[in-house]
Amino acid sequence: MKSKTAIGLFLILSALFPVYAEEADTPAAAPSSAGETEVPADGAAGETAENEAAPVSLKKNKLGFVFGMPVALSYSHEFTDLVELDLLVSTYPFLWRLIGEMSVYCGVLFTLADGAVKDRPWALTLGPSVGTTLLFSGGFGASLDLYADLRWEIDFPQTSRVNFFLNFGWGAVMRFDGGTVDALFPPRGGFGVRGRF
Repeated sequence: MKSKTAIGLFLILSALFPVYAEEADTPAAAPSSAGETEVPADGAAGETAENEAAPVSLKKNKLGFVFGMPVALSYSHEFTDLVELDLLVSTYPFLWRLIGEMSVYCGVLFTLADGAVKDRPWALTLGPSVGTTLLFSGGFGASLDLYADLRWEIDFPQTSRVNFFLNFGWGAVMRFDGGTVDALFPPRGGFGVRGRF
């Protein structure tokens, strides 16, 4: 009886041995070496790194024209992402004036909000500006102008570094002309096109 049992166990082990041998010969997944990161089959980890938007580096100076009221030469310099200097030089501060005058404004704009639309950075800024208008036609006169300007601008850095903006402001103007002083509260606004450099 014992011999029959031993023979039976031998046959069973002989039948199972090839299966066990095949499983043993199958190479196991090699453990990742230190410093290596396993990438899922769908490549999710790689896509995450590639899809992270790189910060857009913009030039700090902007120069161009603004069309509206006034039609002027516009220059801005960004000291930081939150503060920028804004200069405006115009010979047409108001649409109903002739060319015999020149206006110069200097202001500071502070960023209220910013973001991006399809990789195009935009910013909403607000700030004061002070300036003067010199009159040369029909005698000499001058004015002291104080404005508050709200500006929305958007950049196109991937194409041609073009900067567009919409500007709206309201101010108080003290005009000294022929010994008289007039107080005016005119609005101003326009559409600007500038290039960064």
